Amino acid sequence: MPTIAALPGHAAVVGFLLELSHDYVLMRRDRGDIGLTFLDYFTALMRSKIGSASARRDILLAGMKVKGEEAVRMGIMDSAVHNSEESMFEAAVRPGEQLVKRKWNGEVYAEIIAGLVRSSFS
Repeated sequence: MPTIAALPGHAAVVGFLLELSHDYVLMRRDRGDIGLTFLDYFTALMRSKIGSASARRDILLAGMKVKGEEAVRMGIMDSAVHNSEESMFEAAVRPGEQLVKRKWNGEVYAEIIAGLVRSSFS
């Protein structure tokens, strides 16, 4: 099933890695940074989730910390227009409700995700 992450503040190191593990990600625009220095095996996930080579360079090599609106521009976050934790969590619930209405076949979705992950780590 699709997963949604709602980030109320900073997502550094493992928090950032967990954020990248979700299908949809929302973040407050006025608070928090994302970023970390990476171990070798994190880069496969980064390649699979961050399409821009320049964004990966800035995050991986420069240790850049990124605020919500910039993360959206970089293609890392899906949304960062939220001014409070409440509005962010409400916004995270809406796509979840829409996804539930689609009556996902969990086995098929899991198979697709597993294939994407396997190809990222090959």
